[in-house]
Amino acid sequence: MEIYSEVSARRTFRYNADWSHADEWEELTDKRGSNIGLKIINGSELVEDDICEHSAQWHYATFTAPVTLKDARAVIHGIKSQSCSCEHDCCGCWFGGAHEIKQKGRNGRKFIFQTIYSRNY
Repeated sequence: MEIYSEVSARRTFRYNADWSHADEWEELTDKRGSNIGLKIINGSELVEDDICEHSAQWHYATFTAPVTLKDARAVIHGIKSQSCSCEHDCCGCWFGGAHEIKQKGRNGRKFIFQTIYSRNY
């Protein structure tokens, strides 16, 4: 389980995930101006027949206040995206991130998503 007391949504995408700190981010707050938090629970791991080493898993995300699907996607992508900045190919670094981010229910607090990571071979 991962717990974040405050979350930010990435608003610009000029850099890859390794350099995303240089992009513009917006801290999410509720109607009263309090920080919105997030809890991510890891679900089942997916097993697929593939010749490449990879990792795939479902996750459940719950925000402390309602957020839009756009903001939820920005936050989850910001937390779960991973890439490589090596100067050569086939370095073995992990890369990937969140896919299929979907809202569960109608209150705007619960989401489900899948992460897929593989090595740069």
